[in-house]
Amino acid sequence: MECSLKIALFKCETRRISSFIEDENKIRESLAFSPDSTILAYSKSGESGEAIIFRGIYKDREHARLAGHDKKINSLAFSPDGRFLASAGSDKIIKLWDLVNWREKYHLTGHLKAVTSVCFSSDGQLLASGSKDKTVKLWDVASGKELGTLVGHAKGVLSVAFCPGTRMLASGCKDGTIKLWQ
Repeated sequence: MECSLKIALFKCETRRISSFIEDENKIRESLAFSPDSTILAYSKSGESGEAIIFRGIYKDREHARLAGHDKKINSLAFSPDGRFLASAGSDKIIKLWDLVNWREKYHLTGHLKAVTSVCFSSDGQLLASGSKDKTVKLWDVASGKELGTLVGHAKGVLSVAFCPGTRMLASGCKDGTIKLWQ
């Protein structure tokens, strides 16, 4: 689903729109705030494929742009320390981006269909990914190695989330079920 050409920043305290982020191309549905709330990362499509844009919230300017997915980016997630960003794509690839050097650190493959969701554990050591292939995969952030595959969903996995402060993981499936993994 493509959105309009604007992202509205809404202040909860005042219940008003504080500003808009505008872009020349279609902005996609993938959004993530940096842990310090100063940067908004979002995906967009352009002539050279999918890109991730990093834009300042308080100083409305583009900080960086990363490209590397051939198909739609479905999910973005910052690591808790803000050093990494994970991106999940319809190209079946997860990319782990090093935000200190603004380059790709790991190119994670293993899912057989589109990767729909990614999230980091609270300590930033694990990355979880969910896919339309009905699986959840766990990855070691330091090495980029796959640690295991969780199976049991009857349809594609739409969302994954770690419980804060624990290693408990929830995964939501297209059939309406939610599984908790310890």
